[in-house]
Amino acid sequence: MAPNTAAAFLAIGLALLTLDVRVRRGLWPAQILALGAALIALLTVIGYAYSTLALAGVEHFIPMALNTAVAFAFTGAGILCARPDRGLMAVVTSRSAGGVMGPAAPARGRRGSRRPPAGCSGSASARRP
Repeated sequence: MAPNTAAAFLAIGLALLTLDVRVRRGLWPAQILALGAALIALLTVIGYAYSTLALAGVEHFIPMALNTAVAFAFTGAGILCARPDRGLMAVVTSRSAGGVMGPAAPARGRRGSRRPPAGCSGSASARRP
């Protein structure tokens, strides 16, 4: 088994065990662990997409399989969405600025996406005093 696969299994398992555990300062360890496992998985998927085996695994070990990486990414996202009213997901799913701008940020990077974000009246150059 690849070391990154073992680390992702460990992080997902600990995230499931600590799903309702809250530590000081309002941190939810399950969300941190699930985000870490999802990042390991997404790094592996990027490694396969660019044919870079250094991103897909650790040298001298077999790399993480692509279907395993996709499964870890979906499992990490599922754990994050299991408690949307807590921690990081509370910010992303809220109606505040973080909740409105967070999900829309990747869409602004594409060409052709010229719509202003929800709640805005348009660009600064279009407004007249």
